[in-house]
Order: sequence, then C-alpha cells, then structure tokens
Amino acid sequence: MHEWHFRSGLDRYIWIIGMVYAFYHPTVEMWLEKLEEMEPKRRISIKTTLALISLAALWFTFLSFFFLG
Repeated sequence: MHEWHFRSGLDRYIWIIGMVYAFYHPTVEMWLEKLEEMEPKRRISIKTTLALISLAALWFTFLSFFFLG
C-alpha cells in the first residue's frame, strides 16, 4: 500500500512538467536552430556554458537529495 501511495503521489504532479515542456518546446527549438547558425567559436562557447550550468544544477540536485544530513 505504501508503494501505491508513493507512486500515485509522483504521478499526480508529473503532468505539470509535461505541460511546461510542451509549452516551451517550440521556443527552445527555435533558439537551438539560431544557435546552430552561429559561427563555430561562439556556438561552442554557448554550448559549453549551457553544459556547465546543467552540470551545476545536476550536482546541486545530487547534493541536496543524497546528502540530507
């Protein structure tokens, strides 16, 4: 019963993330197309910056959830 309650709690809110993703998908796709048209040096620097921001967010999430002590 605990597992059912846990899963239903997760599934209850995941649709919000899906709706936000669907709303912003065309905009992000347009940004990525513009990024691919840029000169290589600038394109690589922007992609590197985005990758570092994503890794920092992932690291923060990892530390927040796995080291709660």
